[in-house]
Amino acid sequence: MSLAREINKKLDEIIVLKDSIEEFKKEIESGASVKNVETGEEVSKEKALNKAQEIMSQIETDLNKITNNGKNCRDLFTNEYYVNNMMLDKETREDNNLITENIL
Repeated sequence: MSLAREINKKLDEIIVLKDSIEEFKKEIESGASVKNVETGEEVSKEKALNKAQEIMSQIETDLNKITNNGKNCRDLFTNEYYVNNMMLDKETREDNNLITENIL
């Protein structure tokens, strides 16, 4: 996988996770409990949000590792000859749907 694809995938994961967090905050009242999908136990809204923040931190760590803290990606997305790959866009949408299903 190319560096640009890896970076885009991680950035897409961040976007999906942020959207899921916002939706979760709106739907679940403070103090309410929800069921952990992995373990089946009841957890508080705050604990679920903390877990989401841990996932976000891990994604950011992965992104920093891929880009060597931003040093490996100078001018990566400013190529004037860049042509949008429609098949990659479709693949990204499908990946985002899988990410959303796994988070929710």
